[in-house]
Amino acid sequence: PDQALGLGLIVTELISNSIKHSFAERSDGAISVSLSADGTGTGTLRVTDNGRAFDPTANTKGLGLRLLKGFATQL
Repeated sequence: PDQALGLGLIVTELISNSIKHSFAERSDGAISVSLSADGTGTGTLRVTDNGRAFDPTANTKGLGLRLLKGFATQL
């Protein structure tokens, strides 16, 4: 249950960021969420959208990225 809660918080934050930032200048868009297991006890979460790309090299001071890193560390 603890892992499910952390995963749910990550998904919620990523979807919220997609809606807020990726689709800020348009009224349509698509978000895809998938979770897969590789058979070794490791899973891969993938959240994608067809909006504006996220620049991982940008100097962001927002709380969202810090939250995501914290949730991921807890998992």
